[in-house]
Amino acid sequence: MKNTKNNNTPRHSGIFRAMSTKNVLNSLRKISGIFRLWNTSRETNAGIVNTQKANTTNETDKTIGRFWNKFRMTKFHGFTLVELIVVITILVILWTIAFTSLSGFSGGARDSSRISDMNNLSKALELSYIQTNSYPNPDGYFTITYSWGSVWTQWTIGDTVMTTLNAAWGMKLSKKPTDPLSTNNPYTYSKLSYGKAFQIKADWEGDSVASYSPHSYALVPPSTEESQEGALFPTAQAATGNPTIAYVKGNYNGISAKTQTGNIIYLLAVPSIITSTGVTYLSSIDMWAPTNYLSGTLFVHGGSNKTGITFNPKVVYSSGSLPSNTTEQILFASGIANAYSGTILMTTSPQIKQFVDAGTSNNTGTLASLGNSVVVGSLGGSASTPPQTPPATPSWTVAGGGNCADVTNTLGIDGNTSTCLDNRTYTMQGGATHSKTYNLLKIAGVWWFNQNLAYPSATGYTGSNTWSTTDIGLYSCPGNNSTTTADCSLVSTLGYLYQWSTAMAWGSSNNSPASRTQGICPSGWGLPTKADFTSVSDSYWPTSDYVWAGATTNWSRSYVGYRNYGAVGTFHNRTTIEYIWSSFESSATNAWNENFNTSNPSQSNRNNNTKANGFSARCLKNFSST
Repeated sequence: MKNTKNNNTPRHSGIFRAMSTKNVLNSLRKISGIFRLWNTSRETNAGIVNTQKANTTNETDKTIGRFWNKFRMTKFHGFTLVELIVVITILVILWTIAFTSLSGFSGGARDSSRISDMNNLSKALELSYIQTNSYPNPDGYFTITYSWGSVWTQWTIGDTVMTTLNAAWGMKLSKKPTDPLSTNNPYTYSKLSYGKAFQIKADWEGDSVASYSPHSYALVPPSTEESQEGALFPTAQAATGNPTIAYVKGNYNGISAKTQTGNIIYLLAVPSIITSTGVTYLSSIDMWAPTNYLSGTLFVHGGSNKTGITFNPKVVYSSGSLPSNTTEQILFASGIANAYSGTILMTTSPQIKQFVDAGTSNNTGTLASLGNSVVVGSLGGSASTPPQTPPATPSWTVAGGGNCADVTNTLGIDGNTSTCLDNRTYTMQGGATHSKTYNLLKIAGVWWFNQNLAYPSATGYTGSNTWSTTDIGLYSCPGNNSTTTADCSLVSTLGYLYQWSTAMAWGSSNNSPASRTQGICPSGWGLPTKADFTSVSDSYWPTSDYVWAGATTNWSRSYVGYRNYGAVGTFHNRTTIEYIWSSFESSATNAWNENFNTSNPSQSNRNNNTKANGFSARCLKNFSST
């Protein structure tokens, strides 16, 4: 049977229908004519006969009926349910894309606003420095201190800072800059107490601050905006109004800061001067030998603004003045390298990595250059002067037995002593030679230097009016009492005065006579251990600590005194006491030594003192050496 299609039947039935524009317009015209006709009939005067009204009414009814039939039989075009679902799905996808793009655009716009604010504030701060020779203190600031000396001040850029900046600009800035997410969130701001440096911190919303790296890690103050790019910590974070990255801008060197207490200058390894709010401080646990720690966090450019980084600032140099010669700047740079070695900063900061690499390879030329760059460029120091070079020490002999025929140790011959002159050339660490004739003394079968060592270390020499409060590897000529003037004419008879690390050549603490630490001694020789200064019985050395005992027959006493730890290093006890380092430490800051006093001319006393003092050194022949 052939199917037939009724063209007058609607194509679709249901609630959702739509008519063509043409049909709708035609129908509306007819309806309008009907209503005009109906209105005209109402306005016909009362004299029209009832039959005319009836005829008019009939015509109207017929017209309406024809319109309704035509309207009812018209074809309608509509959407199926599937088509509606597809359209709605597409609209949802487009809305999601638009919303995400708009959110990212909003975060990016806020980051752009932060960049603009910080650029303007940086320029204003620099102009203020030009006008007043200082940066303003932050509003409501707290102070970060070390050993009672201020390192930096920190809080926010508020009304007080803005008043100073406006005065410097000679105009009124439109408003106090605050973070775009909240007008109650001003930017964090800090400034060094010593030196020309500041930092400003904002919280970043973007995926990374790699394209905006304005934090200065340059070794000298940046002169252009481009030179202020520095170390980064790549971090991914969608711009959703929840900043997680620290955006730090400023001209702080990112390596070292300075403070001062009285006449003592401390240089600290500090990678940032933006810290967590009000809970961070540097502290001296032991005022004689400071141990420093940081309670809180530091924020560096590109790192987390939630947790920051954990870093323990360390004193890397202390003295009465800034490092001013090559030797001192090598010591300072070596301290920087040691402080940052093994931290995340050595891999994220190219400048810090330079220090660590130079320190690891002991490249003294690079260390001197890096140290000089920071001292001159950031800490207010002057260009380096030629290093202090100790005068050549002449050869000498000391009265005693004849030339040594044999300096082999003879273990087991207890109580016997003998002396001789050893006129051989010694080989020192690094292959250097030391052609001096030393008086030797054999005690209980072991040969000792019977004179203080007079070997000039390759680095660390410092002369008059320059010393340190901590052990940083210094040594000097002796000096007269209550002065700070080194007298190198005394070296030939009294030897040099060494800080403990210099005598140890930075070796580790050791109390084993079977494997002594060579330190600054010749090859085949080593520094005495505490055990070497201890007698089994009360024969030669004391049997316990802090007592005068023993019978040090034939021991040659120089009574050279010592150089006291301190910024300038005053000399004491010349002609009355002599101190000899051992290789064994009593704590992280102190080491054992044997001392000899004119009040007990035949005995000795074992004590411990700070490693920063300048004491004498003597060497012992190792058992395995000939």
